[in-house]
Amino acid sequence: LLCALVNHKVALVWDISRGVVAYHIKQGDSDDESTILNVHATANHLYALVLSSPDKKLCVHQYEATSGKLVKKLKCGKLSQDGDDASSSCGMTVTSDDSTVA
Repeated sequence: LLCALVNHKVALVWDISRGVVAYHIKQGDSDDESTILNVHATANHLYALVLSSPDKKLCVHQYEATSGKLVKKLKCGKLSQDGDDASSSCGMTVTSDDSTVA
């Protein structure tokens, strides 16, 4: 699988072996100001780093790789008021066996 952000609301996931878009992950609706900051795919899962608004809480959403079904949400913390612009530089990595998200 290969994943990429289209904008901060939608991540596309491609099935490289078939050469097609397998599914997309959409964050919130038009009134929801939550944004996807980063995405990462492993063999088993897709991970999305999400910043909620207006409380500036970071969460990692874990999706099943084959279906795109949300498996769980991992709470990560909160950006400080001074760190409002830090969201543009947030990154994420996941070990290949899905044991560690950083």
